[in-house]
Amino acid sequence: MTFAAALQKAIDNVNSIPGLGQSITIRRALNGNYNADTGEFRYSKSDTVKSAVIGDVNQREVNSLIQSDDRTATISAAGVSNAPTTADEVMIGSDVFQIIRVTTTKQAGVDVSYKMYLRG
Repeated sequence: MTFAAALQKAIDNVNSIPGLGQSITIRRALNGNYNADTGEFRYSKSDTVKSAVIGDVNQREVNSLIQSDDRTATISAAGVSNAPTTADEVMIGSDVFQIIRVTTTKQAGVDVSYKMYLRG
């Protein structure tokens, strides 16, 4: 097992601790189709369910992009085929959040975790 894989496994284990980890859904809109009759685009969606550590934004992180009432969700990169982007949405329970920023933690060129800044 590589060091990066060990870190991914450790993050997954932290996320599974009751009261700390919470299930989230990352929703990605895929290629859309235009319906000429209705004049609307229809997008298919791809959902990825992961355990995440949910937190509040640290006051030192507040700037012109990140607001004080934003939240964070940190997930392991293991099992995530496409890194989250600002075009994706995150659902926590029935609440929908827009991803404002994503930071990636890497070890030896391998994505270990993703920290998403959420607004909703």
